[in-house]
Amino acid sequence: MEKLSLNTSLFPIADVAMYGTILDSGEMEYYLNQDEEDEIEINQDKYEKELVYVSSQFIKENVLETFKKYGIVSIDNFSLYKPYYYNYQNDMLCFDVTLSDDFDDIIKKYISKFEKEEKYKKYIEENWKSCSGFISFMPESIEEILKPSKYFEMRVHQVAAFLTLCILNEGELKEKIDNSIEDFYYYLKENYFEYVEYKKKIV
Repeated sequence: MEKLSLNTSLFPIADVAMYGTILDSGEMEYYLNQDEEDEIEINQDKYEKELVYVSSQFIKENVLETFKKYGIVSIDNFSLYKPYYYNYQNDMLCFDVTLSDDFDDIIKKYISKFEKEEKYKKYIEENWKSCSGFISFMPESIEEILKPSKYFEMRVHQVAAFLTLCILNEGELKEKIDNSIEDFYYYLKENYFEYVEYKKKIV
């Protein structure tokens, strides 16, 4: 079986972006201090560890079972990637995906279905097309998933592209994924005792 390293930028199965979102630890710290007698400080390492935990559980409980029919055997080895600069990227979850031995046959089976529906072509057009100042390393057509072009050469991009289109084929799961950042926020808010430290407030 083949194993590849992917992330939620290539295969968006959970939203763990902290910068400028409700998952920003600074915003969470501000919220937690509203009703506390003692001052709360967030331990960033512990906070991120909890975020990895809740997002990986979400994937195991919601994504993995559904994606077995698309050739995923397992998803594991989760970690958080934080870009040095946030100009073009946000935080993402990294993980390993193990593929079944018949994965390439599964791609061909579903691609023949996706080619007949406009929503898949529209997604590619809106998200993966090269434009002025930007060269896409993702396929720019459904056909390219099976026949890599000059720029789209890497196996990881082929696999990620196919699996991402599969999300569009799973309406209920896609809705859960789209709302995952809110689920993670409420989990972190309710389980703050796992990552905070208390200090006496100076009056």
